[in-house]
Amino acid sequence: EKDVGIRCSVPEKDVFIRAHPYLVGEVVGNLVDNAVKYTDAESVSVSVESAGRYARLTVSDTGRGIPRGEQKAVFRRFYRASNARDRVGSGLGLATVREIVESRYGGKVSLSSAPGMGATVTVTFPHII
Repeated sequence: EKDVGIRCSVPEKDVFIRAHPYLVGEVVGNLVDNAVKYTDAESVSVSVESAGRYARLTVSDTGRGIPRGEQKAVFRRFYRASNARDRVGSGLGLATVREIVESRYGGKVSLSSAPGMGATVTVTFPHII
């Protein structure tokens, strides 16, 4: 329904991780859904790469961004950033991503954002070389 382009960048060589496909789908789905939801008419970028002993998934948007003082809080269940409450959502997306990646697979989730400058979420999974 929105005029948001999604650009994907994947390496020529496959990147493998040991994870349940459904849970990886939840991670990717939540991140892309959030990126599209909070980007009005620009673009979303999704990339996958091998980074040493890790596989890295990065999802970036050009949307409204997350206020600095709220960036840790957005990973708590049901928390919604103050500038996001005009969009439909439950506040579970990033909490679910962190739970799956860090608790289940020993990976890491990081966020880089500034109001009006979009957001980038980077997920690293241990992977099988």
